[in-house]
Amino acid sequence: MLHLPAELVISVLQYLSLSSLGSLSSTSREWQNFIQVNESILYRNAAVLHGFTASAVYSDLAEELPPRCLIGVTDWKSFCQTSVHFQKAWRGEAASYVTAHTVCRGTVHRIKVDERRGFSIVTSTTGGLIVADLYTDSILWSLSLSYVHRYAHCEYDAGYLVFDRTTGEKEVWRVVEDSGMIPDSPTFAFPDDMQHAAASLYPGDLSVTRGHFRPWAILRPPEVTRAFRFVYPTLIAASTDALFLWNVTTGELIQTIHDAQREDTLGMINYVEVSAQHAFVCGSDTLRIFSRASGRWVLDVPSSQRSYGRHSYFLVPGGLDRSQQSVLKRQSVDYLRISLPNNGRLVDEFTGVHVSACGKHFAALLASSRLIIVPFFQRVIDNNVDIWDIALDIQLGSPRSVARYLAFENGRVAVATDTGIYVVSVDFEAIEHDPTRVSVHRAVWFNSPIRLRAVSCLQMTMTGIYVTWGDAPAGRITLDGDLVINPEWEHIFENSLREERSISHTPDGDDAVALFELVAAGFALHTGLFSIDLLPTPLVQAPT
Repeated sequence: MLHLPAELVISVLQYLSLSSLGSLSSTSREWQNFIQVNESILYRNAAVLHGFTASAVYSDLAEELPPRCLIGVTDWKSFCQTSVHFQKAWRGEAASYVTAHTVCRGTVHRIKVDERRGFSIVTSTTGGLIVADLYTDSILWSLSLSYVHRYAHCEYDAGYLVFDRTTGEKEVWRVVEDSGMIPDSPTFAFPDDMQHAAASLYPGDLSVTRGHFRPWAILRPPEVTRAFRFVYPTLIAASTDALFLWNVTTGELIQTIHDAQREDTLGMINYVEVSAQHAFVCGSDTLRIFSRASGRWVLDVPSSQRSYGRHSYFLVPGGLDRSQQSVLKRQSVDYLRISLPNNGRLVDEFTGVHVSACGKHFAALLASSRLIIVPFFQRVIDNNVDIWDIALDIQLGSPRSVARYLAFENGRVAVATDTGIYVVSVDFEAIEHDPTRVSVHRAVWFNSPIRLRAVSCLQMTMTGIYVTWGDAPAGRITLDGDLVINPEWEHIFENSLREERSISHTPDGDDAVALFELVAAGFALHTGLFSIDLLPTPLVQAPT
């Protein structure tokens, strides 16, 4: 093959896996010399082909990816090797670590992490908001306990921070580092005196602007809202019967969708989600999707179905693979193909919904720890396929356990329940494969039944998972080496996989799921911020 023109050989070799490319180099001196001479272009082509980067220019990597993705990267070859490590670590096939952070120790409620800028944002159960260095936990900026209310929900994306006031308004702040960028000020809504006063009271060093925020706008919903979500540049908030959408960069209320309840069929609103094409509202009785283009309802998914799709998955006992030093361990999953839908009612409740970054797939979580993933759901809206034929119905752990949190980021779904923290991966590129390939990994170190109840927030990034956890060490620690997994709690988990769904009966005569929470008398949970770091080595300082 080496007798062919070098350009042609390079074109063929780019389709090899990285492991095969490495093996080829050891087959002969001729191949070794060829690969060494053309190493940069070979690994550059491989990086683009395997989707590690969208750019073929090495200097663009620092702009495209956060620093944690480039630890130890000095050229295209090392970039490919680091990228492969992350892929393996998500599959539980490479090392990963647990870091306990000290920011807002013992009172963490909501968390947002910006790995590119290197800081975390935390709201507290006692009030206040803190922005901390992601690698030292030192406070960069803060708002006081008296200004940000207890258990405040916050959203963050692309340098914009949003949190709510007890009076219902939504405060928008923008990171100071973006000062001078277009737009430099909103045009439809502006910060009020309370925001300016709060900004002036910050006691820290104002000469250092990293992690600092400035008042941007105050958004006033026309009605009292219950839930809100921000996906740059759109903020969506839901009242009892309407959805309000703002462009946060300008402060303009750009859309109002009325009659969200549709004859009181939605129930209590638990969550909202937004994409460029759709608005999602997660009610206790129904998950409802609206078209943003028309403002009209396009799809309902009732929460009272016994089965949501012919493709059913559930975890089974299988023991732990201890061959890798990994926090994430693969779970044994069984598949059941259901021939016909069961039309009987089983009352449950949707607690959360998220849409993929591409806007093509959504994941919804039921209170009974059932995850419903609908790939390419526009097919259902267009009546090209029935949702029954494409939905993936995944029972994560015991059907008696309570679901706590849902995230859908970077093509993966993460779910926290009272039995574990799970990462669910679906091969969306091979969705026509029957059955659809679904893998589930569990963060096995996080297996305390009591502490799992304290999970109030979870975020995935390209390099790890950040989660609130019912523990608060006195100082920042990184757990590496052989992570000790509590055998008693692991036994409880294994037994929970054998539990069957418990059914109660409503006054209307319907069957309803019965859920059970473990309560430990006198056990006080002090929540901290923890991270699962899927890095090649434990990180002891900020990456450069």
